[in-house]
Order: sequence, then structure tokens, then C-alpha cells
Amino acid sequence: MGTLSPMMQQYLKTHEEVPDAFLLYRLGDFYELFFDDAIKASKILDLTLTARDCGLEERAPMCGVPYHAVDSYIAKLVDKGYKVAVCEQITDPKESKGLVERAITRIITSGTVTDINSLSEDKNNYIMSVYFNKLSFGLAYCDITTGEMTAVFIDGNDAEERFFTILSAVMPSEILVNSVLYQSSELKQRSEYLTQRSFTMLSSSAYSQEKCTSLILNQLGVFSLNAVGLDFNDECIKACGALIAYLRDTQKNVLQHINKINVENDQKSMHIDYATKRNLELTETIRNNTKKGSLLWVLDKTVTNSGARTLRKWVNEPLLNVAEIVKREDVISEFSSDLMILEDIQYYLKQTSDIQRLCSKLSYRTINGKDFLSLKETLFQVPKIKGILSKTFSGYLAEINEKLDPVEEIYELIEQAINEECTINIKDGNTFKQGFDAKADEVRNYRSNAKTILAQLETSEREKTGIKNLKIKYNKVFGYYFEVSKGNLANVPEYFIRKQTLVNAERYYTEELKDIENKLLSAQDELETIETELFNGIIDKTLQNLARLQTTAEYIGILDALCSLSYVSVKNRYIRPKINNEGIIKIKDARHPVVEQLNESNTFIPNDIDLNNTSKRMSIITGPNMSGKSTYIRQTALCSILFQIGCFIPASAADMCVVDRVFTRVGASDDLAGGQSTFMVEMSEVSNILRHSTKNSLVILDEVGRGTSTLDGLSIAWAVVEYLHDSETVG
Repeated sequence: MGTLSPMMQQYLKTHEEVPDAFLLYRLGDFYELFFDDAIKASKILDLTLTARDCGLEERAPMCGVPYHAVDSYIAKLVDKGYKVAVCEQITDPKESKGLVERAITRIITSGTVTDINSLSEDKNNYIMSVYFNKLSFGLAYCDITTGEMTAVFIDGNDAEERFFTILSAVMPSEILVNSVLYQSSELKQRSEYLTQRSFTMLSSSAYSQEKCTSLILNQLGVFSLNAVGLDFNDECIKACGALIAYLRDTQKNVLQHINKINVENDQKSMHIDYATKRNLELTETIRNNTKKGSLLWVLDKTVTNSGARTLRKWVNEPLLNVAEIVKREDVISEFSSDLMILEDIQYYLKQTSDIQRLCSKLSYRTINGKDFLSLKETLFQVPKIKGILSKTFSGYLAEINEKLDPVEEIYELIEQAINEECTINIKDGNTFKQGFDAKADEVRNYRSNAKTILAQLETSEREKTGIKNLKIKYNKVFGYYFEVSKGNLANVPEYFIRKQTLVNAERYYTEELKDIENKLLSAQDELETIETELFNGIIDKTLQNLARLQTTAEYIGILDALCSLSYVSVKNRYIRPKINNEGIIKIKDARHPVVEQLNESNTFIPNDIDLNNTSKRMSIITGPNMSGKSTYIRQTALCSILFQIGCFIPASAADMCVVDRVFTRVGASDDLAGGQSTFMVEMSEVSNILRHSTKNSLVILDEVGRGTSTLDGLSIAWAVVEYLHDSETVG
């Protein structure tokens, strides 16, 4: 029996900190995995399994990946639902005596992925924390790649349904919960089925009121929860605090870019449950789960990633506040009447980069020179956009213009400092412009002009000594030296110092050559040290303006989303509806926004929709198969959603009211894995509609009672229709 080697002891001790994660252990230019981790990872990542001496009789199973490609391998593991811990060397191997010190520098889970290349550009990657006390919910969700964090409080008789509505809108990649929610089997099962994500239960101490309050105040840099809007909201305080603690623990970082919590009322947006979102194909199609063919596909003509994410959020969360709807409509009206302004703004927006995610890299200090150049280019476009907006009349555009901040001092700093031709790796020594720092210029000059410097010295010494064949040579053992043949030894000056004797020659060095050698050999390390220090200074100065950059990024996204809605409204011949508060939905020549775009060869035949809360609360549509019934009733719902997004709608005229919820019951489907037949799925959806629809709801029933006999199905449909009619629901 042997004893584990010191390195393997260090590995196992480190792994005890994260027993449920794959540990990527840095060894030189590779991240290695050992023992069971190596056996499992080699299969998942298709790596060659090898072995390494570990001090025991049997060698330790081992596999590894190059350090420069580690992000892609981490993404594969996380995508399959695994947790990954990265263990780095925290001391320089050259200066370490004995074992190099190592520590876990980050833990990556599905909700804490920071590698932008492995995430969708047009979609947020949220992690959600939920505190449930059997009566109410406190929710907090965050995208750590953009720094956006939101808190929502839900209570009341329909709290559970509203929780699922938000869950289906956010669709978090990871869900942290307290023990009460974890042990609520029905809620847990339905949540995990909806999101296809398992719950992670946190300890009760993670939701300590005192601890959570302290974490929030510390993270946001405020002295009172009143400043955040969280005072007297214990559930949200616990959800937010637990989420902040989890993010800090996994990221090993203070996360400066998470500096604001948007406290929202879940009553501010239309409630659309998961079944309705799916049946109406708001963001993806039922058949292929693709964006093409969805409402979002029609609307998304954004030119920035932040704009695409903003528009997706708007589609998932239509507005209830008429004033907010009118704000967006006013912008679309103005842009629609002056297409030159719209085109100019979109042109300049197209030149911008994703500042939201650059701010995340800034906070993690993983930003590079090229990222700073992208930031500079974006800030260069902001004054041009502001110049155009200053000529507009909409109040919302004036607000956007005020919020867009060119952050001139950061633009100037990057302009002065960062080399336009720099590479990603600071070790290449070309991140900074010549003239920005005298010391860096001197060292870079030595490194870049080594051959020239040595050639000049060689020529100079030939002239001084008269030795015409004097050469400067180099080898790894002796470094740089002058080589003099035996026939020229008489001409060797006194300041030449003998280094080595050969059969036919002598090797010498001078103090000047030694000085040049030291500078040349240390230039790379010295330049890296100098540029790293300078680069950290640039990061520090930029971080001081982080909030300003984030605000600019947010409003670039809003402006881009508004431009997209304006472009679509003009291109597709949409009109601005009138708004009433009398429960009227009256649309002349309505068209299905998606079908008309997919139906390129044939003209879509428009039709009228007329519903109100008095004489015509309900329409029953009959007709043969393939006669357009489903298209007609779906377009009613989609027009309402378009209107409440703040967009114009496909029609020749319209008078619309705000609806609080849209419900759908469409087609035949089952959930056999969940133990539900076609009939049970249908009845569950109908039950949900009957329990939660109000007189201000819009209900779409596309066939009811399919999963049973004709007589029973007709009886169910009749009863449902009577109930909805008598409860004054619009449908």
C-alpha cells in the first residue's frame, strides 16, 4: 500500500469543497480530471482516458483539456446538467517552493454560465431564487451576463398560477428554492415539467432574514432596503439575499455589475400561462420549437443583441398599463411617419456592441483589448444617435435620449490607450498604443527590435576591434556571446570578458551585451507585467462608470426594440388601434400576423372581429376542417397581445380594450409521462381557465371535449361556454 502523492492529496482535499461537481484541476497548460471525474468526463466529452502515478499501487484515471479551450468543454458539461468547479494555480510555479498553491476560482452551473459564446445572444440566461411560505412567493431572478436582477412578490388566492405564469415567462436555467417549496410535490413536479429543470434546495440558513438583508445592502451599496423598494417584503428579501449569496459563492466575485434590483408588481403585465404561450406560438413553434413561424419571428427585426432580448421580454410580458402602451405607440407613430429617422437610428445601432454582456466581463475582469475597442466603437455611435433623437417629438424618445450616455471620459481613455491592432491575449504585448506609457514603450522596443539591437552592437564592436568576422551568437546554456576565431585573439579588447574556450575559437561577453541580454530575456515577462498593471488600471477606471454604461446599454436595447416594432408595422401595413375601457375588441380587416408572412404565394383574406362586454361577449365559430377557424380565433388573441406589447396591429381599423389575461385551450395532446391522458390534459387546462378567467380576460377555446365521446364532449363544451358567458368573460 502506497501513500497518495502531495499533489493528489491537494486534489482530493480541494474536491471535498465541491463533492457534487466536476473538478477541473490546473496543471500547467491543461485542466485535468482524476479518478471518477475522469472516467465520467471522458465519456461525456469524448476524451482519451489515461492514467497518472498518484503514489498508490494503481495509477489514477486521468483526462484533460487545454486551458485555452476549457470554456467549450465546460459548456458541454453544464448543458448536460452538471456542475463544474475550476481550480487554478494561485502562485507562480517559477517562484513556488514545493507544491504550487491552488484554489477554486469559480463554480459554473446552468444558471451561472459566463462564457458568452455558449449562450444565445438574443435570449437571457436567468437563474431564479424562490422563497415560498405556503401563502405567498418571493421571487428573484438574475442574468449574470447582463447584471439584470428582478424581484417579484406574489400572494392571493391565485398565487400559484401567477407563479407559473412568471416561471413560463422567465424560463430560468436554474432554480433555487427553500425546503417548503422543494417538499411541495405538486408545485415541484409542475415547475420542473414546465422548465425542464430540477430544483436545487438551499438550506434554511440561506434564507435568514438578517443575513439576506445584509447581503442586499452590501451588494447594492445602500443603507436601507427602503432605497431598493424591498422594505416590508420579507419573502422577496429572502429570495434576493439567497440568490446574491449563491452567486457570490459560485463566482468567487463581488459581481459589481449586479448593482440594482428591479422590484416589480406581477400585476403590471398580462398573465399568459405556458399552455397559452405555446398554443399561440409566441416565441417558438409547437412542431419544431424554432423561432421561425412564431410571433417573435415576425416582430424581431432588431439589430443589437440587447434589443433582441428586450423584445423577447416584451412579447412574453404584454403591458396592462394604458399609458405605457401609448408611450410605445407614440414612438412607432413618429418613426412610421419619418422613415429616414428610423433608418438612420437603425444604421447607427447596427454599429454598436453588446455593452450589457461586456459589463459582465468587466466585472469579472475577463475583458480583453478587443472588447474595449468594441465598447469604444459603441460609445462613438451614441452621440450620433442622440443627435437624431434630439429632433424627435415623442416623450419616450426624449426620455431615451436623456438616458443614453456617451461616457466621454471612458471613450477618451480607450482611444488614448488601446492599440487598434491588439490581440486578445495580453501576453502578446500589443494591447497598448505606442506613446501611452514610456516604460512599456521601452520594453516593447527591446522585445520587438531584438535583432536590430544585436545587429547594431555587432557592427559597432567590429568597427571598434577591427575583427571583421566577429559574430554575436546565442545558445540556451550560455545565452548571448561574441565568438572570436583563434586568429583574431590578439585584437580582443580588455573589456571583453571570457565566457568559454573552444578548439578553434573563444567566446566573450561585455557588460553592454549582458545588459542587452538581460533586457531581452526579461522583456516578455516585464512587458506582460507592465501591460497587465496598465490594463487593470483601465478596468478600474471603467468600473467606476459601470452604472452609466449599463443604463446606456439598457436604453440601446429599448430603442432597438421600438425601431423593430416600427419597421415591422410599416413593412407589414399595421395600424394604430384606438383604445377604449369599455371591454370592446373591434377589429376591421384583421389578419393573422404570422400566417400572412408564411403564406407568401397567396393573399391572406382579412376578416372582422367584434366582441364587447355587453351584447356580444362571445363568438362561436363553426365550419368544416381547414376552413380557417383556428386561424381566425388565434389572430384575435395575437392582435390583443400585439396591441398590449405597444405595437400596431394587422388590420385596417381597430378599437381595443386592455385584457388582463389571455387563455387558450387548443387541439389534442397528452402528457403520458406525467400520468395524464389527452382528456385529462384538456380538462386540466379548461379547469385552469374557469378558475382564473375574469370579466376582463380573453378566452380562446379551439375545440373542447375531444378526448371523450361525441355526446359527452358536446355536453362539456356546452357547459363550459354557458359558464364563461354567464361569468361575463370575453371569448
